[in-house]
Amino acid sequence: MNFDTSKIDEWTVEMCQEYLANIRGWTFKYGSWWNAVSAGMCHPIPATLDCAAMLPEGVVCSTIEIDGDNTVALCSMEDRSRLDARARGEQSELLARFRLRCKVESLTVRAEG
Repeated sequence: MNFDTSKIDEWTVEMCQEYLANIRGWTFKYGSWWNAVSAGMCHPIPATLDCAAMLPEGVVCSTIEIDGDNTVALCSMEDRSRLDARARGEQSELLARFRLRCKVESLTVRAEG
């Protein structure tokens, strides 16, 4: 799958999971998830708040604002820059956190690539 990281604010939880698995070398084939070392039936990036909230060292989630069905997640980076991600509707906190994590991870991938 080709991921357009300029549209992360439009991604679903599932798209975020796929992106994060993909950049870690996981692919889905033959009914299982595979990487260079192992295979598994479960998704390597679970759709949980704990997983969504895992940010790289030096990145701090500074604010989660929940207003009804609206959620905004903000983080501060080591270089003092800030990123935000927004989501509406059911599971908005999970989605906002996953979108934020994808934005941070996409910066890391660009810097390494």
